[in-house]
Amino acid sequence: MSSSHPICRVMSATEAETLAVSLKAIADPVRLRLISLVAAHEDGEACVCDLTEPVAFSLPTVSHHLTILVDAGILACNSAASGRTSASSPRPCTHSPA
Repeated sequence: MSSSHPICRVMSATEAETLAVSLKAIADPVRLRLISLVAAHEDGEACVCDLTEPVAFSLPTVSHHLTILVDAGILACNSAASGRTSASSPRPCTHSPA
């Protein structure tokens, strides 16, 4: 009888690196808050300029945090014709409050 469990397997180095990037991206309270704010907006999309006040940070700082989340594949970035940039959740929010 094999001692390996069919669901468990050893993660490859590439998978570990990819997961580490995502975990680092969300391991920041401001970024977690930004994800929550974007997901709570209508259609899961929010203009970056609307996210500065709730987190009490400047536009460049919020943009920096959003870039990290976009690079990790957690949020998507959309540039509108108006020149305003928005962030959106690439998948529906599945978080349910306790």
